[in-house]
Amino acid sequence: MSEVADLAISGLSQQEAEKRLDTYGPNVVVGAGKRSRVSMFLSYFKSPIVIILMIAGSISGLTGDIGDASIIYFIVGMSVVLSY
Repeated sequence: MSEVADLAISGLSQQEAEKRLDTYGPNVVVGAGKRSRVSMFLSYFKSPIVIILMIAGSISGLTGDIGDASIIYFIVGMSVVLSY
């Protein structure tokens, strides 16, 4: 335990730090790329509740109930816009 405590107080030596840098590489986050705004916006349509509501809106539209279909699509659209 004393070796760990000594290391916590004094830190790594320059030689040990260089050795670890060679072994493990630099301390950087990999894969943290930006997503486009369009991709981010469209990702909100993958929500299960949004998918269910879109199916319900389609069924309403196909059965001739255009008013209900419009309301459902409007609510889904507003939900996605507000989430974005």
